[in-house]
Amino acid sequence: MRQFQFTSTVEEIEIAGKVYQLKLDDQSILEYQKAFEIHTKKANELKTVDESNLTSEEQELYFQKAKNLMKDTVEKLFGEGTFEEIYKAAGESTLNMAELFECVTEIMNEVINRKKETKINSYLKNRKGK
Repeated sequence: MRQFQFTSTVEEIEIAGKVYQLKLDDQSILEYQKAFEIHTKKANELKTVDESNLTSEEQELYFQKAKNLMKDTVEKLFGEGTFEEIYKAAGESTLNMAELFECVTEIMNEVINRKKETKINSYLKNRKGK
């Protein structure tokens, strides 16, 4: 009898000693892609602001917008309430948080590409047998 086992649709990521789960089912991936699209669009809008011309109050508001944008994205990835602990672990650094986003993107791409490659290899293997 042949056996088949599904691979896990959850990838565990250790961040500063704590393990977080990144769901990689179809619906979650679609939601992450939308979240990253929104994140990128809003981040690009924030980049167009000339911070040197902002008052201290405007700079605080600008920073809060950037932080809230990161919060929305982190909590979409790892669940509600996870941002503060991850942000603190990142030394309360938005630059460190950006590196986390890059890491998560790489993980998602690896998993997606690995699954595509497995499907293609399986298809080709089956084609050769015919």
